[in-house]
Amino acid sequence: LVNYIIINALINQYKNDYFNKQLIKLISHKDITSYFDRELVGYAKYYAKNRYNLSSRSILGAFLHNIYYDHLSKRYKKIESITCNTPFKLHFYCQDARKTLVTLHNQYSLIFLDAFTFSKAPQLCSFEFFTELYKHLGDTGIIVTYSNSALIRNSLIQNGFFVGKIYDCINDKYIGTVAAKDKTLISKPLDNYELGLCSTKAGIPYHDKGLNSPKDIILKQREIDYNSSNLLSASKYIKLRRIGIE
Repeated sequence: LVNYIIINALINQYKNDYFNKQLIKLISHKDITSYFDRELVGYAKYYAKNRYNLSSRSILGAFLHNIYYDHLSKRYKKIESITCNTPFKLHFYCQDARKTLVTLHNQYSLIFLDAFTFSKAPQLCSFEFFTELYKHLGDTGIIVTYSNSALIRNSLIQNGFFVGKIYDCINDKYIGTVAAKDKTLISKPLDNYELGLCSTKAGIPYHDKGLNSPKDIILKQREIDYNSSNLLSASKYIKLRRIGIE
């Protein structure tokens, strides 16, 4: 349902800037369809064409009849009814997240960090980026991310967050990291082993002073920091722990 809510909001905000025939043709191409959920694409097509508030009244009559029979289904109609009545209000910022973050003045109850893998997008995992996230997180708010990386966890810790693990009780495993300003919000804090791992070379943060460095510069600087560090490597730390040396 969340994905359908997002689709509605995207279409409502950007109208025909992006959700046009060219995009529909692109995502319907046989070489690309495997990357998209078929039902979600079908709904996006339906909603984009069926939204009265985004269509000129003068052209509705020309296509509305065919749209009804070609695209309208009870399933899509039900989904639209649910998502259009959602209490959530979404706002999208189509630019570098670093630039957006420094212009915002709100504090948030939940920040979901779903940036692509940090080796591909270190701009959104740097020490300085987490400093900005700390400013924008409410006192009772939390940050959640899929990453279990020592680098991510150490960067959060160094910024003053209390850090813990996200537990998947259905599959009985840990699936990510949670951070908060309030220690009581962390139900499963990092254990001594995980904290120790954060203190190895694996935990050396990315740095992006000014929040404007290109990806390659950030990666290169961490490589320099890593190679010049006297900290234990993660592999040596793990080996020592296995033989009982801390």
